[in-house]
Parts: sequence; structure tokens; C-alpha cells
Amino acid sequence: MAHHGLDYDDVVLGASPLTLLEAATLASEGRRVLVADPHDRIGGAWSAISLPGIQAIERSCHVVLPNPCAYELLASLGVSMEPLDPEACWVLSRGVFGRRLVPYEHPWPRYTLRRAWTSQLSPHLAPYLAWLRGSLSPRSRFAASHPLRYPAGGSQEIVDTVAQIARAAGVEIRERAPASEVNLGAGSRGPVTLELGGRPVTSHRLLITSTTPLAALRAGDEPVEVPREGRRFVQLHLVFGAVGQRRLSFLHFTGSPLIKLVTDLTDTSAFAGSPERRVLAVWAHDHVETSDSSLDDILDELRALGMVAPDERPVAHHWSEYPIPYRSPETLEALERGHGPALRTLETRDFGHSLAANAPRWSRALTRFVAAGLNREPRETHHRVRGRRGAA
Repeated sequence: MAHHGLDYDDVVLGASPLTLLEAATLASEGRRVLVADPHDRIGGAWSAISLPGIQAIERSCHVVLPNPCAYELLASLGVSMEPLDPEACWVLSRGVFGRRLVPYEHPWPRYTLRRAWTSQLSPHLAPYLAWLRGSLSPRSRFAASHPLRYPAGGSQEIVDTVAQIARAAGVEIRERAPASEVNLGAGSRGPVTLELGGRPVTSHRLLITSTTPLAALRAGDEPVEVPREGRRFVQLHLVFGAVGQRRLSFLHFTGSPLIKLVTDLTDTSAFAGSPERRVLAVWAHDHVETSDSSLDDILDELRALGMVAPDERPVAHHWSEYPIPYRSPETLEALERGHGPALRTLETRDFGHSLAANAPRWSRALTRFVAAGLNREPRETHHRVRGRRGAA
């Protein structure tokens, strides 16, 4: 029952897998919860989009880095996680004895790699020292015996499973509902009032995340600044007419001026035309321009690794550019400390870290709703899965 006759106990802004898990946990406590998303499809960055000739394709590069708590939570929720095939690799900025691709099961943390490459150490020695340092951590020991995994049905499998669990817990999910006129009440003591898609809503509490696109709100008559660091998210989808020279699943670049990550989406995309097409998603650095020149430079990097044939050109490509607000954990903590109990925050900058940090609470609360997620009806735009990740 909603608090003191209000519409809801909690309103959660944004329908990502993480917010849906938090909303389901709140609902399991008997609270009435609404999740509102401004888009016409839930999932946030984990949702699928459509491109010419492709009915459903993952919006961006995704990976859940090896973390025992995160993997165990996803498995307990009924998400089928399969080892990547071929294995995921680090891509070194320059070769070590002629070798640039290093299996991900030898985890070299990004921050360690960057320090090593920019240090005064010999460039041939630094990566091995970085590997030695990384291999001593508990997370790295887990990674060495647990290969990098990915949902069998792509990122949309996580979205569909978690959404069904949330609905089974009693969460109301509303799409096409952008938030405006948000007020936490005098002294941030509630009730919270806001408009969602032009409709007034009241609740006891509001929940925002690291990336909620909310620039400002009010506490009674007083404005409340919601600090954020604006970032530019640049994504490139490449569609090839045939399989390239070398198969890949997930590449994590270190030191590249252009590329952060590359994933092969061929097995998790629904094609309207030829099944022989190959789809790669490239997550580029924030400063990369969405131009033909950048496209050529990225293709050259992939050719140098043998992932694209020397004379191969994509039959189609699509640039996506999204402005994304980011808030640090310190900013979220300060907001919650200054404006509770009407405001709660959830740290969502890193998917795997957030899963691990909240796994004990989410797992305990949601176990009884998992059957609903496992018995969900497949979506009409379901992903095509061949049981392995990478181009066939």
C-alpha cells in the first residue's frame, strides 16, 4: 500500500536492468513501486535497436567482467551465461615479442596496464609485471578459472528476464514517461511530486542513478542542483557481407587512441535479409568524430589484428552518439545524505560492480520471483542464438 495515500511508495527513474532489480527488491518488501522510463523500450543502454536490414541488434558493446558475485547472481536469476567463443582478448597498444592479443583469462587491470605502458620501464617488461600484479588478486584468480561469459541470448536476455521478475514482484513499469517538475517537498521530507509524461504522480520517495538524465529538481521552493559530468558515448556498428579472416568475440583495447571495446554481434542479431552478414559493434573513445576518416582509421586497426580482411569494407555502417550524464559515487552519497528520506540513489556506472555490490540483498529478496522470469514468453524480436558467440 502506498505511503499515506500517495500514488506510490517509490518512483524509480530509468528502466535499466539494475534499476529493475532494485525496484523488484523494494516491491518484495511490500512497497508499491513505479519504474518510469522516457524511452519507448526498457533496458537503457542494454536494450536492442533496429538498423537497416537488421531487425534487432544490441545497442552497444557489453560485457560482464569476471566477478564471482555478479556471475552467481545472474545465474540465480535464470540468465544463461555462456563462455565466449573464441575467447575474449586484451589488445595491447604494441606487440610484446610480436604478440598483441592476450587472452582475457590473464587479467591485466586497465589501470595497471596504463601505468605500466607510461612508466619508464622497458615496454617489453612492463606488461608482464602488470600481469603478475593483477594475477595475485582474488578477482583475477576467479577470472583465471572462470572464462568471460555472456548471456546466451545477448544483452536483451538480461533485460527480459529482469523485467519479468520485476513485474512478478509487483513493480509497475511505464514507458514513454519522461520526468519533469520534480519536487522533493519542503526540506526534502516529501511527499515527492512530479510529472511523468505530463501526468502528475506522488510518492514517498524518489530513486535516481549515476546516469539519470535529471538536471535539477526542487525541495519545496528551493532549487536542488543535481551535479553531473556530461560524457559523450560514441558507438559504431559495422555490417559486413561475409565473414572476415579471423573470428572474434570480445576485444578490450589498451592504449588505442580510437577504440575501447569491440564485440561481435552476429549471433545475437535478428537479420531481415541474408544470414551470412557479420555485425561488429565498436565502442569508440569520447573524442572520436563520427566521420568517414574515423571509420577508415578504425577499420585499419581491425585489419592490423586480422579481424577484417585487407580489402574488406562494410556493406553498411551506423554511428550512434549519446550524451550521457555521469555522477560519481561521492556525488550520489552527498545527494542522498542531504536530501533523504525523500531521495535515494543507486550507483550504476559499472554494471558488474553494481551487481556484485548488491548481490546479497537482491538475491535474498528475489529468489521467489525467479520462476516468473524463467517462464517468460519470448519477444517477437528475439535474438538468434547459435550457442556460441562470434561470427560463424
